[in-house]
Amino acid sequence: MKTNAASSLFFSPFIGFWFLFVLFSWADAASGNDEKPPLLAGTVVDSEGNPVAGALVRPSRVSSENQTQTTDENGCFAFSAVEFRTGRLLAQSPDGIFMGTCEIDETAEPVEPKVTLQPARKITGIVTDAGGKPVAEAFVLATSLYEEVVRTQTDSQGRFTFFFPEDIKMDALVALKDGVGFDYIWTMESPASSEYRSFGRNGDPKRRKKSDGPFTLQFDGVRPLRFKVLDEDGKRLEGIEVRPWYFNKEGQLTDLNIGTELYRRSTGPDGFVSFDFFPAWQKDGVTFFANENPKTIKQTQTCRFLRGRIDLRPDSFAAENEITMRPAVTVRGQIRFPNGTPAVGWLLRAQGDPDQYEQSTTDGQGRYLVPVVPESQINLSAERPSGLLGAAIDEDWVCATRRDVGVSAGPVLTEDFILERGTKMTGLVTVGKDEKPLKTGTMIVNPLTPQEASQDEPGNIRCWWWTPIKDGSFAFYAVPGHYRIQCQTGKSQPEQVFLEAGRELTVELHTEETRLETLVPIMLPGKVQTDDDPPKPIAGAEIQYRSFHGFPGRHEDYRTDDNGEFEIPQDTTSLYVQVLTSDGERGVMVKVPPTEKNVVLIPKPLGTITGKIIHKDTQKPVVGKNIRCGINIQGEGDESRYSTTGFLRTMLTDENGEYRFSGLPCGVEYQIDFLRRPRGEPDDDTGGSTSYNLIAKTDPRPGEEKELGTFEFLPRVNG
Repeated sequence: MKTNAASSLFFSPFIGFWFLFVLFSWADAASGNDEKPPLLAGTVVDSEGNPVAGALVRPSRVSSENQTQTTDENGCFAFSAVEFRTGRLLAQSPDGIFMGTCEIDETAEPVEPKVTLQPARKITGIVTDAGGKPVAEAFVLATSLYEEVVRTQTDSQGRFTFFFPEDIKMDALVALKDGVGFDYIWTMESPASSEYRSFGRNGDPKRRKKSDGPFTLQFDGVRPLRFKVLDEDGKRLEGIEVRPWYFNKEGQLTDLNIGTELYRRSTGPDGFVSFDFFPAWQKDGVTFFANENPKTIKQTQTCRFLRGRIDLRPDSFAAENEITMRPAVTVRGQIRFPNGTPAVGWLLRAQGDPDQYEQSTTDGQGRYLVPVVPESQINLSAERPSGLLGAAIDEDWVCATRRDVGVSAGPVLTEDFILERGTKMTGLVTVGKDEKPLKTGTMIVNPLTPQEASQDEPGNIRCWWWTPIKDGSFAFYAVPGHYRIQCQTGKSQPEQVFLEAGRELTVELHTEETRLETLVPIMLPGKVQTDDDPPKPIAGAEIQYRSFHGFPGRHEDYRTDDNGEFEIPQDTTSLYVQVLTSDGERGVMVKVPPTEKNVVLIPKPLGTITGKIIHKDTQKPVVGKNIRCGINIQGEGDESRYSTTGFLRTMLTDENGEYRFSGLPCGVEYQIDFLRRPRGEPDDDTGGSTSYNLIAKTDPRPGEEKELGTFEFLPRVNG
C-alpha cells in the first residue's frame, strides 16, 4: 500500500472535522484523583493487518474544527480526551486512495479501535447551471447517516472528484453555490424513510443501487430568502445565526436532512440575513432556526434568547420575513466530584413546561449552560459520559435530579451539583408470546417526586433519561427514590419502583411486539382512472399512503404506470391512500381496510378549508398561529384507544388571523387544530394533556371551499 503521496483531499482547505476536544483537566475531573487522562488510542492497518504509518485519522463528520491525528511508524494514533458525537472514526492514507472507518459503540466498554484501510471509491461528477453550463467553485458534499463525510469543490470545468470509504453507504450528494443554486441526489445506497417499516431497516434489496458516478447535479436557479431578526421590543439583532432544516425536491426519493455549516448565515448590524442559495425547486414549506452565536455564548457565559423558529410557507418565500427572538433566562452552574474536581463531559438536561428540552455538556471546568423560558418550572438531570469519555469514571457516580426548579424573570439562575455514589438497578426485558429476551431497545426512566409516586398513574412527567437494552438486559445507577420505568420498544406498561440506598434492585418487564422490522409486506394493487364511460387510466399520478403503524410512503416512491396501475405495501391495519394527478388539479383520499385485495380510485376536483382565529377578549386577529390540517388515523383492535395524525399540513395565520388549506383530496374527514403550547409561550387553554386544540372536523366536497368561520382563542398564563 502506498502512503507517501504529496497531496490529499484530507488537507483541502475546504475540509473540516466536527469534533469537540474537552479541556486539559479532564482526567482529574473524570476520576476524582490525580491519574492522567486515558487516551483514545488505536491503530490503522492495511488489508493484511500490517500497520500503516502516516495515515490520517479523524471523526467521520466534517466541520470547521479541522482536527486530525497522524499514525506513527507503528500505525498508532491517539486522541486526548475526545468527545465523539458521531460515534465513528475515519482513516485514510495521505493520498486518499485507501480509506476505512470504525464504529465507536458508546454504550459498550471502550476498546482500542482498529481501522482497516482498503481501496476507496473514486466518486466523480459535474455541477451545471440550468442551461447545462459547468459551475466552477461549487461546494460538493457527500453524506452518510445524515452526516457530511466529505466536502470538496468543483474545478474550472465544473467537475469534482473525491474518495469515499468503501465500507459505509453514501446516502446523498449535495451541491451548493451562493447566487447560483442548490441541488441534491439521493444515491439509493440507503433506503428512503418510507421503506423502513415496510421492508425493515435495510429497505427493499431490489431498490438498492451503488454507483461511483459520474453524477450530474444541476442548479435550476435560486429564490433568495431574506429575514429580519428582532427581539420582542422590535430591536434588530446582530450576530444571530439562521439555518434551514429540511429540503425536498420532486423526483428524489426522500427529503434532504443534513446539517452543514455551509447552510448557516448570520445577521449583520441591520438585523438582516439573506440566503442566496435557496433552490427555486423547493415547493413545500421550510423550517428555519435562529440561534445566538455559540462563540458569543461561550465568551459571556450567558444566553440572551431562546432558539427562534419560523415555519415558512411557500407563498412567503419572496417576502421579507421576520423572526422574533424571545428572551431567555440562563441556567448555569458547575458539576463537581465530592473532592472538588470538576465533572467533565456530563450531559445536563433542562426539561419542563412549556415544551422545554435543552441540554449542555460540561466543559473542562465542569460548567454547563442552558437557556430556559422565564417564569417557568424546569427539571435538571445529568448523565455520566458514555463510551470514550466515561472510561475513567466509576460507573456508580451519579448526579441527583433536581425537580420543579422555579425560574424567575432574572437573567441568570445558578444551580451547582455535587456527584454522589448511586445504587444499581438492573432489569430483564422479554418480548412477544414466547417471552424471548428483547434483542435491542431503549428503557425510559422517570424520577418521581413523592407526590407523583403516591399517584396510581402519574401524568406527563417532564423529566426523563434513557438507558439501552441489549440482549434483554439493562442496568444503570441512580440515587435512592421512586422511579417509573418503561420499555420504549413495542407496547408495554410502565412499572413504578422504589430504589433503596445500597440495595441493588432487579426488575422484570415484558413488551408486546407491535410490528416486525424484517417483515416483507403484502402488496396491495390498485388503479387510478377517470369516471368516464368507459373509464380511462390516469398515468403518472402520485400515490401516498399512511397507516397506524407505518412510516409515510413518500409520493415519489409510488406513481401510476401507463396503465394507471400501482402497488403499495399493505399493513395489518387500514391504509389511508391519497392520489394526486400529475397536473395537481384532481385527487382523492380513501380509507382501505386490511382485507381489501384491490382498489380502484377516481380523482375529483380538490377541496379547500378556510377559517379565522381571533382573540376572545379583544376580538383582534391572532397573527402567526401555527394551524394544522390532517387526518386522524385511529388504531384498531387492541390499539383502538391510540391514534396518530397523518397527511399533515401546517401554516401560520396571516395578518388578518386567517388560514387557508387548498388542494385537499376529498373523500375523508380532515381535522383542523393548533398547537396548545408553542415553545416559550404560555398555555393556550385551560387544561388537558393533549398538545393540540381542536378547531373543527370537516369533510369538504370536491371543488368546494369549506368555510369554518371564526374561532375565538383565549391564551392562558400559568399561575
